Amino acid sequence: MKKNYFFMLITLISIIASAFALKFSTRGFGDSTGAPTKTNIVTQYKGCDNVGCHTGKPLNVLSEGFVDVVSDIPLSGWVPNTVYNVTVTAIAKNRFAYGFLFTAWGKNDSASRGTLLTPNSDVQVLKSLLRNSAAVKIDSNYYATHKQTSVAHSSGNSKWTFQWQSPAVKNQEIRFFLTAVCANANGAPTGDFVYRINKNADSSAISGVNQFAVGVDEMSLENEVKVYPTFVNQALHIAINKLNKFTSCQITDITGKVVLNEELKSNTQSIDVSHLKEGTYLLKVFGTDLFYTTKILKL
Repeated sequence: MKKNYFFMLITLISIIASAFALKFSTRGFGDSTGAPTKTNIVTQYKGCDNVGCHTGKPLNVLSEGFVDVVSDIPLSGWVPNTVYNVTVTAIAKNRFAYGFLFTAWGKNDSASRGTLLTPNSDVQVLKSLLRNSAAVKIDSNYYATHKQTSVAHSSGNSKWTFQWQSPAVKNQEIRFFLTAVCANANGAPTGDFVYRINKNADSSAISGVNQFAVGVDEMSLENEVKVYPTFVNQALHIAINKLNKFTSCQITDITGKVVLNEELKSNTQSIDVSHLKEGTYLLKVFGTDLFYTTKILKL
């Protein structure tokens, strides 16, 4: 009888483990990143948020968390045949497992552009799948994703870094598409958050530097500017290695409305944000030869 109980216990653990692995399957559909539809190939496009995989919460619940992608692409724009670092971040309250899908698509041809590279063991590059009412097949588009052995487990934010080699010719606008899942790890598609964003890979293609372009050189400033905590309730702390003469911080809500403006008078300064409503905000730190942006989640 004890052997039977032991066998049942092992079977139950295996089922739970399989369900959790399925939740973070690394074989994704081409549209799971939110990349444009290729209607001439497939009859219907759906993403991670509505294919029965992670359906617990509505898409992009910004009061609960968010995802973001930044790069060291310079303000002047990407140069052909150049390798750039890309970092994706997933943040959500009270989530315990994170995964992502990322791709770079050309605006004109809606196909993968450039080459995704994985210099570390946490990220892999795979060919995506196409889906229609009759069959599923591998297509010619590529995306970067977490490995099943490196799903991020934490109660805070999770980051993955990989590389993108730009195309040989700069003949069209390229956008970065990202989808990330912030899950509660309960073994079921309930209570999980799914987030999608897309950004222009080149800020020079957009009038002015803004939050919808990755080419703002944020990664190169990570050692110069520190903002913490990511989940903030009362005070937000900003540390700058070299304080410029005219250095300020600005916080805007998701509509772009400025909710806080404050001059930074010391290398380390605390900003009171207790009066802000819960949700996602964009923080900008700027001054002479300095422009840094990051997202924060107000609790």
